[in-house]
Parts: sequence; structure tokens; C-alpha cells
Amino acid sequence: MTLAPALVALAWTLLHTLWEAALIAGVVALVARRTGRAELRYALYFVGALACVAAGIVTYAVVYPWTATDGVREAALVAAAALEGGRAQLPGAAVAGERWLAGVLLLWSAGASLMTARTLVGLAALARLRRRARPLSDTWSALVDRLRGELGVRRSVAVAESREVDSPLVIGALRPLILLPVGMVTGLSPASVEAALLHELVHVRRHDYLMGLGLALAEALLFFHPAIWWLSRRARAEREHCCDDGVVRHTGDALRYALALTDLEAYRARAGRPPRRTLSLGQAATGGDLMSRIHRLIEHTQARPEAAPRRAVGWLTPALTLAAALAVAAFAGPACLDDAEAERSEARSDDAALELAEPDASAAEGAGAAVSIAWLPPRFEPLLPEIEAAATRHAIDPELLAIVALLESGGDPLARSPSGARGLMQLMPETAAKIAARRGLGEHSEARLDDPAYNLDLGAYHLAELIDDFAAEEREALSPAAVERVAAAYNGGAARARAYLAGDEALSEETSRYKGLIAALWSERAAPRSQTLAAMRSR
Repeated sequence: MTLAPALVALAWTLLHTLWEAALIAGVVALVARRTGRAELRYALYFVGALACVAAGIVTYAVVYPWTATDGVREAALVAAAALEGGRAQLPGAAVAGERWLAGVLLLWSAGASLMTARTLVGLAALARLRRRARPLSDTWSALVDRLRGELGVRRSVAVAESREVDSPLVIGALRPLILLPVGMVTGLSPASVEAALLHELVHVRRHDYLMGLGLALAEALLFFHPAIWWLSRRARAEREHCCDDGVVRHTGDALRYALALTDLEAYRARAGRPPRRTLSLGQAATGGDLMSRIHRLIEHTQARPEAAPRRAVGWLTPALTLAAALAVAAFAGPACLDDAEAERSEARSDDAALELAEPDASAAEGAGAAVSIAWLPPRFEPLLPEIEAAATRHAIDPELLAIVALLESGGDPLARSPSGARGLMQLMPETAAKIAARRGLGEHSEARLDDPAYNLDLGAYHLAELIDDFAAEEREALSPAAVERVAAAYNGGAARARAYLAGDEALSEETSRYKGLIAALWSERAAPRSQTLAAMRSR
């Protein structure tokens, strides 16, 4: 058996990539540890993976002339010597060396073929998804076009829904298509859906679909090397971090985006469909280790990335494409808080004039220390520290504050009602301005109502006022009846609630339903599951 010089050169190239790829991965790991930015880490891992392939190409170019000029026998003898631990001179050693090199080629050919087939199957699955997808209405297409324009994405991006995906996904390079799971546009808040669209559009802007194909190529050619899989895995993880940072950089609020990701993951869990491996070439908003991404966003809430030009280094190298995203739009929520609520002139003589002051020791004695409601949606988890701090600051039960925020906004800091109420506690701008004026807050603005901490602080203060007016005798242990009175005042206005309690006026249908729901949720706060919340979700 005599191998062609080109095949012998290929076999030796594969052997050399064992140490070359390990060296490249080691250098990348050392440099990446000193790099703080996700964009640079992604570039390092991505370029490192391609550098392993490039090293193999250069090695082949060096080795082939040696084997082409009567070096086949010499190459086989060197291979045999490597096996025997010394210079092979025995008759038949060259044949044994050739067989050994042939075995290397056979194993590599089989593995590379399987990996290539795997990639082709994935591409075929994506093509099938495109054919079977059902376009969404013109309203969603217009939204995508608006976001695309603001992000500077020149290519047209279509949007459709599919029964075969479990989370938002973008596929295609020349004709990008964003796929949403069937029912997602109605099953999630508009803010969460828009956050998913923003994430996918950032992928389009960064040309991540082509980057994914490049990583798939490296994995197919060097499938046998752990360094390639490590580099590829790290590149994909940092790719999601880049998109996350782009959204946060544009919106300026990591917490809101973390809440949107939590909603997306909860929706995927409710759908009960495991992610499909054939779709790994697409870029999903819930890709990577989602919980680590959410924790990373929460940890960096106070250390937001600096703003960067939209097109910075976008074409200097695809690996360094910087993402930008449009702020998550507001969506319609339940109407509440008539401006008649704020007609009181009673001033509170605590330290509230200092904006979001530290909790008062006497206030802490009158309020619960923590929220332990087991059935609160997952998106409330990052909000609990702010809920507990605001409740303690104004001496109210934090679980009541959490329940009101749940019914008012569902835990969405960007919630808006048709009447203009904003934020977690659905405060009317006029009402919030009067509360801020009574407290002497000097830097109040309507835009700040979208800040979870500020909104909760104003809402907790207002709830404390209503408890003083309608349930002062039960402040230490609110009964469901007392909670109903406070809820009626919060939703319908203090004046209407007084008239209702005096028998002079009936409550509106909305306020009657609202106070009943608040009281029912309050009664179930210690239960492992809320029948009331389950009934609300089933409607």
C-alpha cells in the first residue's frame, strides 16, 4: 500500500494540529482572562477557533512539498518511529507507518463526514422551518421594521411564527427571518416580545448567523480536538453576552431586560418542549446558559456598559461587531389610581424628603422583613430586594406591596395603562407628582416612574397613606376586609372609597373586582399555590 503524497501530508497535518490547537487555545485562555469586555472575549474565542483551522492549512502547505518530493517513505518511517519510540529501520517499517497514517485518515474522514452531515441536517431543518412558518400580521412586521431602522440594520428582516420552535429564533444570512413560537405574541407581554425581537435583530446586525457557520466548519474539520469544542462553546456564550450588553447599553436598564429574559424562559418552560438540537445554527434569545446570563445582568445593574457608536468596528472584523437595541416599548396594563387619590394634604414627617433614604429603625419594626410568597412569578425574584426595602422604609407589609405590584403590572417595570398609569405600581403621572411634592423630592420626573426602585418607593408611600386612612387600627396585622378597603382606595380613589364605605356611592365594576382579587391573593399569601392567580391565568 502506498498513499498519495497529498494524503500523507494531510495525515501529518492532522497530527500537528493536536499541539497547534492546544497552544492556540492556551494563549486565548490567558488573554481572555485579562479582558473585561464581552465583545473582545467573543472575538478572541471566535478568531482562536478559526486560527486552529488556519494553522492546519499553513501546516499542510509546509508538509506537502516534503511528501511530494520522494518523502512518502520517509514520512512513513517517521510515523513508525513515533510508534516504536525510536528511528525505525526494520523491513516493513515504512508499510506499518503508512498503515498507521491511513488509519488516522480513515478515522478523521469518518468523523468529519458525520459532523458535516450533522451541519447539513441542521441547515435543512432551518430551511424546512422557513417553509412551514406562518407570517405574522402587518402590525408585527411594522414593529420589526421600525426597530430594524433604529438599529441600523439595512437588510430586510421578516417575522413569522412556528409550531416547531420553543423560543424566538433568527435564521438566514441574506434573508433573515425571526421565528416566534405560536402563541407567544399573546402569551407574553408586548414588552417581553419586543425584547426578544431586539435580541434577534442584534444577532442580525452582528452577522452572527455567518459566524455560527464558521464555528460549525471548525468543529467539523477538527472535531477530534477538545480545544475546538471549548473555543466554540465559549464563543457562543460570549455571543449572547454581546447581544445582552447591546440591549442594556441602548436601554440603560439591565434589570428590565433580565425580567424580559425571565419571562421568555418561563414561557418556554410552560410550553414543555425541549430545545431541538437541529436548530443550533439559529440564534435564540434564550440561547446559552440563560440563568447565568440573567444573574450577570442583575449583578451589573449598577455597572452599565458605556454607550458606543452604532456602527463601531462593525466591518473592521465581524467578530467585533457591536450590538445596539431599542428600548423595550411600554404596553397596556390595568387602569388604576384616579387622580382624586392624591387630593389629601396630609404631610408625612419622616425622612422621606431624602430620596430613597435608608430604612428607619422604627419603620422596620412595623413591617415584615421579607417576601416569602411561593407562587409569585419568577420575574419578581430580582425585584424582591427593592420591594422589601420600600416596604420597610414606609412601614408596610412587603407582601402586600408585592401583591399590589403583581395585580397592577404583572411585575413589568415598563407597564402602561390606557389611561397613562406607569410602572410596577401603575402610578398616574399627576398622582406621582403630587406624592413627590408632599415628600419634598426635588428630582422627580415622569420618566423616573419607569425606574423600579423609584416607582415602588412612591407606591409604598401611597399605600402607607391609605392604610393610615382606611385600616389604621389593623396596621400591624391587616385582615382581608382591611386590605379590601385599602385596595378600593388605591384603585378607585380615596374619595370614592369613603363614599362607598358611607353607603353614598357604589364602586365601579373594575374596582369591585380589583379589591376582591387583592384580598383573595392576600389570604393565599402563605399557601404554596394561589387558586386566584391560577384562575386569572386561565382566563
